[in-house]
Amino acid sequence: MKFKNSIQNQIVKFFLGFTITLSLIYSLLLLGYSWVVEDNIFNRMVENEAHFIIEQYEKYDRLVKPRSAYFAIYESWKELPGNIFHLHQIDPERIEFELPKGESLHVKSIVVGNKSFILVADVSAFEVGKEYLPYISSWLLFTTLIISVLALLVSFIMSKRILQPLKRLTIKLSESKPVEINQTFANEFPRNEIGYLAETLRDSILHLQNVLHRESNFTRDASHELRTPITVLRNIENKVKKNLTLEKKDFDKFSLSISQLQITVTTLLALAREESTINTEISFSEVLEKCIISHYQLEENKTFRLKVDIASNYKVIANKNLLTILINNLLTNAINYASSNELSIRVVERNIYFENSIEESIENMGIKNPFDANIRGNESVGIGLGLNIVKRLCDKFSWKASIKTDKSTFCVILSTD
Repeated sequence: MKFKNSIQNQIVKFFLGFTITLSLIYSLLLLGYSWVVEDNIFNRMVENEAHFIIEQYEKYDRLVKPRSAYFAIYESWKELPGNIFHLHQIDPERIEFELPKGESLHVKSIVVGNKSFILVADVSAFEVGKEYLPYISSWLLFTTLIISVLALLVSFIMSKRILQPLKRLTIKLSESKPVEINQTFANEFPRNEIGYLAETLRDSILHLQNVLHRESNFTRDASHELRTPITVLRNIENKVKKNLTLEKKDFDKFSLSISQLQITVTTLLALAREESTINTEISFSEVLEKCIISHYQLEENKTFRLKVDIASNYKVIANKNLLTILINNLLTNAINYASSNELSIRVVERNIYFENSIEESIENMGIKNPFDANIRGNESVGIGLGLNIVKRLCDKFSWKASIKTDKSTFCVILSTD
């Protein structure tokens, strides 16, 4: 995947532009420094010569000639060549002047005895900056070119190396299907900002997958489970419209359908909510006790016996609302399917057993896997997905659900570790 304005190209362009700019600034500073040094040398030459003239006057009481031919003494500014006098009036502090023919003069006012003189040095023959400027400029430009090429190579290599994990992340995301994103998605990336980005993207995608999965399950379960009780209620509604007296069988169906709708809606909405994924440490016996007390079928079936062998301080990591639904589902299955009115609930080494008797094994009933969806009994008032709901709820708690059965007993085992 290529981009016209990729991050790598931007880095290379920025690094190259920065290098060229820095090289040009350094070249200008170097040239400026050379000119400043050269001017200071000339100024010191004038200072030394002025000191020599003053010293000789004080020693011999006469004005001596400068020691070098490029020095000259003038009695006033008006005698200086060119327009130096005019420029001096404009800027009295100026000490360097350029003549029309290219001469470069450095001047200094000196006082010899009681009279002022102007010491002038024609340094044109000693200036090397102007003479070597084309040569030095060529070398500076050549050096800038070499440095720019090196900067281009280094920036390309470094940006490619730095951005390689980001490119891998982009390619992996573009080529991956949603189902291929898992917890190990970010492990191959370095532990830096890119690794953090990969982890954030992984968490966001997994979160969206969970939301879509819950929505998909909700739609599937709702469309499957609400159809039957609604049909029953619709048939009863037609009888009521015709002023027909409801028989006990119809009234039982009516009550059963309402209970089924209530349990179904409660379960599906709980599974679809985001907060259903939050697990905390709770008392299993406390939740179980509330489920037993409030279970409508247990209230109606006074002969059903429960044998509970669970310590009051036994705690599990789960979501309280979903755990209530799970227990109610298991209680309902036992009430509807047990061959005797009895259910045993006990804990053995962090495993919770729900055991009841059955008339025939699930194999004889043609059920290969009780946890499969759409496995249900004719009289069930659960959500209509059999023990599939139990397994799905256990998955949310990070529990393991299993079945242990023989010809006469059926046991659901919840491993809470």
